[in-house]
Amino acid sequence: GLRAKLSFGVRLFLKNVNRRWAEKGKVFGWEDYYAVHKKYWSAHSTDFEIFTYGVEELKKRCAGKATLNSLLIAEILKRNPGKKAVGIPVSIREGDKGMSNQTSGIAFKFGYREDKSFERNLCRLHKKIYKRLKDNRVKYFVLLFLTELGPTLMDSVLLCKHGCFSDPLSEKMADIMKYTGKRIRDIGVTYLGRIGIKGDYKGFKVNDVIFIPPKVSYSKEVIGVSTYGKKLTVCRIK
Repeated sequence: GLRAKLSFGVRLFLKNVNRRWAEKGKVFGWEDYYAVHKKYWSAHSTDFEIFTYGVEELKKRCAGKATLNSLLIAEILKRNPGKKAVGIPVSIREGDKGMSNQTSGIAFKFGYREDKSFERNLCRLHKKIYKRLKDNRVKYFVLLFLTELGPTLMDSVLLCKHGCFSDPLSEKMADIMKYTGKRIRDIGVTYLGRIGIKGDYKGFKVNDVIFIPPKVSYSKEVIGVSTYGKKLTVCRIK
């Protein structure tokens, strides 16, 4: 089971929200999902950019004081002045190698300081990320929150986000869940880590592994990162 619990106040809030939503008796059908699919792709594309780096070179830059994930996020924030809100998924996989998405997530704000060296900014960022990861209430919050949220209410948030449904309660939840307005994250970074697959398969050779992340609706920009062999590949969704 999950190693944390929602606070009493949050659980009471979600209980009341679910009750109010259930009273509406609203359900969604295929036409609603087709509509949001069409609306989504009218404003998004499948274009992306690929960048590759040498893993050993990046490790030297970390100098044992940070992870590659922290290094990449620091680089992104340095190159994008004004962007502060970051979301990253968090693996909760422990020994289970089955095919499933065992992921939670955390969000934070970090202002890159031009008056400080890159190394100093990297150190500050890394400490901030891992301070949040050590708190199970933060680490598991997303999963715990969604577990308590009614399924059709959850769907209504996405439909509301893309203008396919209108309801005050759905709009309130969309704002709380950071799907709208200024609460949307500037950047979402997903680092899969090292891909542990063989390079040769009976005459076929794997040269590169590229992770193209899903373009989620709660981040303005999404970046997918993976390491295979001696290369780290960054995929930026346009």
